[in-house]
Formats: sequence, structure tokens, C-alpha cells
Amino acid sequence: MAEFQESGWTLDFDDTAWTRIVKWDDDPCYRQGIERMKGKTRRRLRGCGLPRCHWRNGSDELVDEGTRAVDFAAIGPGRIPWLVEVKSLRGDTATMPIEERAVDIAAKVRDSLCGVEWARPRSAGFVPSPDLQHVRRALGRATTVRVLVLFDDLRPGSRTQTLALQAKLRELLIWLRGDVVVYGHQELPGELGLAVS
Repeated sequence: MAEFQESGWTLDFDDTAWTRIVKWDDDPCYRQGIERMKGKTRRRLRGCGLPRCHWRNGSDELVDEGTRAVDFAAIGPGRIPWLVEVKSLRGDTATMPIEERAVDIAAKVRDSLCGVEWARPRSAGFVPSPDLQHVRRALGRATTVRVLVLFDDLRPGSRTQTLALQAKLRELLIWLRGDVVVYGHQELPGELGLAVS
């Protein structure tokens, strides 16, 4: 059983189902490598065209750019690559609308797929997690990847937000060869081999 702390939860990954796990957002390949790609770029924003619109004729705005990361990259159930994102709404985590949260998670999936697969670990001078090479190899051979989001619904007992988030993520990640599943931490199916407390 591999145990990790994330967003105020303890995640216990059963090692018969989850054979390799990388805490991707803490891995040196992410922290010392791809996360350092930050800066601003200029974007042309256009308004709605109405006479009172602040951006009626358009505006050049500097926009923050950077990379994002899911919490875990792993070889999980089915011996396929999994990306796992934990979204706990407890404590000081800002509450955001489902659509905004879905875009945030989808961007993490996009950036993590690229980062896990293409980061240059050793030649760049930092040593990755020992499991990273196995997850990278699995991603390179895979024909599918699964995305698991653990989501702390604001209305326990009602899956309304969880299902809305899953639907929006599937829409945004339609390009992904795989599937997206969203569960509350108390409703995980036993066959996943993951316990959250």
C-alpha cells in the first residue's frame, strides 16, 4: 500500500492495482524543469462590439502563461497509464464554477501528458522519481490513458456537481484517447484499489 497526502486527504493506493506512482506535481522533473516555464505573452482581446464595450475595438493584454500539473501520474488498474487529480474544497481552497474548474483540470491533463512523456530528467541535471521512467514508458506504449478526478462535492450525498464536472471534462478532453472519471472521495469503486480518508 502506497500512502500519499494530498489536499488534506490521505490516499492509499493498493500496490496490486497501482504498480507505479509518481507525485508528478512534486517531482523534480516538474518542479525544476517544466514548471519554470513562466512568463507573459500578449493576446489580442476583442469585445462584444457594443458601443459601451470596454474592449470594443480590441485590446492587447499581457496574459500570464505557465504550465500546470496533475497530482499523480501512475500505472494503475488495467496496467495502463492514469493521471489523478485531487480537488478538495475544504479549508482555504477557492471555490470556482464547474466550467472554470473543468478548464483548470483539463489544462493540467494536457500539460502533464506532455511533461511526463517529454521532460529531460538526467541530462538537465535533476533526478526524477524512480517510478517516472516506468510511467513514461507506459505512456509511450499506451493506446489509452485514464484520468481520475477525486472531487469533494459541496453537496454531500448529491452527485450533481460531480456529474457536471465529469460531463464538462469529457467535453473538453474529447481529443484524449481514454476516459475521464470523477468520483467523490466516499464513492470510489472498490475495484479501483484506492482508499481516501
